[in-house]
Amino acid sequence: MLAEQDDAAMRHRLVQKALQTLAPREREILEARRLRDAPLTLKTLSEQHNISRERVRQIEAQAFRKLSQSVRASLPADSET
Repeated sequence: MLAEQDDAAMRHRLVQKALQTLAPREREILEARRLRDAPLTLKTLSEQHNISRERVRQIEAQAFRKLSQSVRASLPADSET
């Protein structure tokens, strides 16, 4: 159980660190779409940022790729299986 808590805490720190590598708009869109209990819609975000829904989707996908790459790069070598 303690090991699971340590793993969860490490993952949380890695994600928080990786989020800091994103541009502010990327971070805001990713958090709004993927990290909220009630995610915002593409339409809502497109209106907030004055861009198309498709562009919001593209930014979200790009930010998620960057986040994933950053987390993977930060993992200890023995964790990569």
